[in-house]
Amino acid sequence: MNEANDAKRLPVYLQVQRVLKQKIIDGDFGAPGSHFLTTRALAQTRGISLVTAQRVLVGLKDEQLIELHGKKYYLTHGRIAKDTPLGRLETENTKLLGFHVTNIGNPFFSSLAKAVEKSAVAAGYKLIIAGSSYQLAQEKSSLETFRNLGAMGVLSCPGVDQKTASLYQTYVLPHVFLGRKPEGTKAEAVLVNNSPAARRVAEHFINEGYESFAYIGLSALREGQDPRLAGFREGLMRRGYALPARHMLGIDIDKDGKMSDEIADFLAELPKPAAIFCFHDMIGIKVLQACQSLGLLCPQMVAVAGFDNLDISAVVIPALTTVSYRVEDMAETAVRLLIDQVETGNEKEGANYYLEPSLIIRESSSQRAVSKQPHVHIPDLLYKVSE
Repeated sequence: MNEANDAKRLPVYLQVQRVLKQKIIDGDFGAPGSHFLTTRALAQTRGISLVTAQRVLVGLKDEQLIELHGKKYYLTHGRIAKDTPLGRLETENTKLLGFHVTNIGNPFFSSLAKAVEKSAVAAGYKLIIAGSSYQLAQEKSSLETFRNLGAMGVLSCPGVDQKTASLYQTYVLPHVFLGRKPEGTKAEAVLVNNSPAARRVAEHFINEGYESFAYIGLSALREGQDPRLAGFREGLMRRGYALPARHMLGIDIDKDGKMSDEIADFLAELPKPAAIFCFHDMIGIKVLQACQSLGLLCPQMVAVAGFDNLDISAVVIPALTTVSYRVEDMAETAVRLLIDQVETGNEKEGANYYLEPSLIIRESSSQRAVSKQPHVHIPDLLYKVSE
């Protein structure tokens, strides 16, 4: 009763907006992409003035339930099918795709962006790229910008914030994830088979004679959300070794100065000799720099391995052991999957496509590493797993 009384005390336009919002969600006005009421039709059907009707439409637009194209409003409360009025309208636009990355300045994302652009252009599409600096609000803004600019679909390297999934669960454009898939989302994804690769790193460390192990990952990834950590720990356990909690460090990758200090403090307390697996190469390079500043010989006192095989990993001293996979294959597969959704109008859910990586052994983890035989070879594979 109180809720009903409170609703009646709201301005008329908000009362109407509430009612229409629920009707849109319930499908009373049709599927996403269908025409919505004009200002005049809304005023007539709800018995309100044109000014009030316009305020209602603005409110519904702010809630991303409708969108104005030309002089007509269209429903945008979910995935828009190609055969709807708005779907057909968007198909006539310039072929444009959006690509979101968390940090365009990072060498990995920069190389991935180049590969994605190459694949998109080869398929006849233009690409717009936006970075979010690991900020959830900026990632949301990027997704909205793609929509406003008329992108037909979106590729995304999603952030690690726990609320990231909510951005994509109701996102209206077709989208495909690269590198990571937020828990609770259903879109297709192109991923690296992280766990087996991490197990190979653990086996390599053990074969090199190390008995103390550590892991440096991302603080934003909770326990159970980091397959690289899980694979590394499993690889150690299979050989009778443990990864104590005090030998794990989570860092904020957007706080460079603080990250360096935390790594140095972590290394100073770590029992030596020790072997450290890092979530990605840039963290591994930070560890190498910290070893140098602390006077720790690598790999004699500290062995280091990274992930992604960035170009810089081969030229630092000592060269960084890392996990490698073809970024070009990831980009090409993701672009192909997205274009298939865009051009067929078929919404595909749940399928993950995995790339099999290789372990490249270099001087940062092995005194026996030689440039002539740097690879532990794993055949390049891409396979699909449906959830």
